[in-house]
Amino acid sequence: MTELPLPVAFDPHSLAVAKESGREIRLAVSKLTPDRRRAVEAWMSGLDVSEIQDVFGWPYERARNLLARGRADLRAILQPYQHRVSHSRSARRAA
Repeated sequence: MTELPLPVAFDPHSLAVAKESGREIRLAVSKLTPDRRRAVEAWMSGLDVSEIQDVFGWPYERARNLLARGRADLRAILQPYQHRVSHSRSARRAA
């Protein structure tokens, strides 16, 4: 199997932060209520509100509201994590 070249700006710290971010996002999504989680997971896989509506058989307003509220919940859950990451990046730049 041929290995793909690493991007020019490859940075082990950035890779570690990306992996940790993925874990934090998956954990945050798992904390959502079931319908909000379904809407957010569908959106994260590339579906828009109309497609989410069709997939789950929800009225448009329900799909839109579940997605909006689920995303708001994610922002609230991830806010402490985002603060830690941005603080870590600032500290690295200052060093």
